[in-house]
Formats: sequence, C-alpha cells, structure tokens
Amino acid sequence: MPDYHDEDGDMKIAGANYKKTAAEDPAETEAKLFLRHRETGNIEKARALGKKYAYAIMEAAPPVSPDNSSQVEYCQQIVLCAFLVTRVIVENSPDTIIAQTGIHAFYDELNSQSADLYQNTGDLAAFSLYTLWERSRTKDMDELGRIYAKLCGMEGDARAIAEGNALGRRFYAACLEMMANTRYIIEF
Repeated sequence: MPDYHDEDGDMKIAGANYKKTAAEDPAETEAKLFLRHRETGNIEKARALGKKYAYAIMEAAPPVSPDNSSQVEYCQQIVLCAFLVTRVIVENSPDTIIAQTGIHAFYDELNSQSADLYQNTGDLAAFSLYTLWERSRTKDMDELGRIYAKLCGMEGDARAIAEGNALGRRFYAACLEMMANTRYIIEF
C-alpha cells in the first residue's frame, strides 16, 4: 500500500508575500471596458450613430410604387443599405462593444420607426451574398450592383446594376462620413 504522506514532500509553501497572478476573467474585462465607454460617452455616441444610420436608410430608399417589381427593388435597396451600415460599423468602431451597441441601436430604431422596413433587412439569403462579397479578395464595389440586380431578379440588367452600384457607393460614403464625424474617446 502506497504511503501518501510522502507525496507532499516535494511541495513548497508560499510565503505571506505570495500573490497569485491569475488572468482577469474576460467577462470582467469586457464589463470594465463597457463602463469606461459609458463614462466617456462612447456608448451614447454609438447609439446616436446607429439611430442616424436608421434615418439615413429611410431617406436613401425611394418611395415604393404599387407595382411588384418596384417592391422587390425597394426591399433589396434596404438590404444593401443595412449590409453597408453593418459593414461600416464593424470595420470602423474602436472595439466590439461600440460596434454591437451601434448595430443594436440601428436595428432598434429602424424597427421602432418602420416595422416593415425592419423586416426587409432580414433577407438572410441576400445578406449572405453581400457577406460573401465582403470576404472576397477584391471587394470590387461594382460587384455590389451585380449582386443587387441578381437579387432583384434582373441579373445582367445594366440599369439595375448601375442603380445598385450608385446606391452602394453613395450610401457607403455617407455612412463613412457619419462614422468619421463621431468622435469616440479611445484613450482611457
């Protein structure tokens, strides 16, 4: 039978000055960062920016005519704009806390202003095509127009491609400008 008393013979006992240097819990780190962002006003700035983006989509999408083809185009314009908002927020926010705050405020405001508009942003198949474009090496902005035209059921249609490209470029530039005008405090 083994003698368990001897197994502790090689153990060292830490002195009174010993301090364990445990890694901080990631959730605690995130909570501290959130509080710093709240104290500096960054959370409120992200929320305000998200709301501005919601209003920008409402202004960017032209009114819908009664025919069905215009309704499809309108819905796809909303999806393209929502994708671009998300892209600008994620790529240009100082961190994920600010990005998620802005995205949530965007969708919340869109939903509170127009439930129909909000529902149009939920076209996951369309969002997936734009996401695949985003992950491509070239990220050719002209490809957005081709995707838009395809989603409108007008693949290869020069007018629809040009419309998607123009909307994509114009709205992306407007989103970048709004982001640039938001002055986050990132040095704590």
